[in-house]
Amino acid sequence: MKFDEVNPFGITKASYFILGFFLYFKLMKYHSYVLRSLKNGILYKGSTEDIEKRLLTHNAGLVNFTSKHTPWEIVLYEEFETRSEALKREKWYKSGIGREWINKQISP
Repeated sequence: MKFDEVNPFGITKASYFILGFFLYFKLMKYHSYVLRSLKNGILYKGSTEDIEKRLLTHNAGLVNFTSKHTPWEIVLYEEFETRSEALKREKWYKSGIGREWINKQISP
């Protein structure tokens, strides 16, 4: 089946590509996250675009600090529209008040 046969609106392939590219970046979310080591309970704070991939990276031992404390689980994450918002929240996580807030959120 040709592209024109499934495209009754006359939209070109290039337009579909541009639309897809725009939607990809518009829908892209950024995350700030907290991991807990299943080995010793240590918490690790970070931010990323792809939280599932990042967890795999940590558990594969590809991050210097976290490689010594594998395996990890996600205990908290938040979603943001921009990278700068996620980085700002990560920095806050690492502050005294941020650490207190995290402990309250993850305590049973």
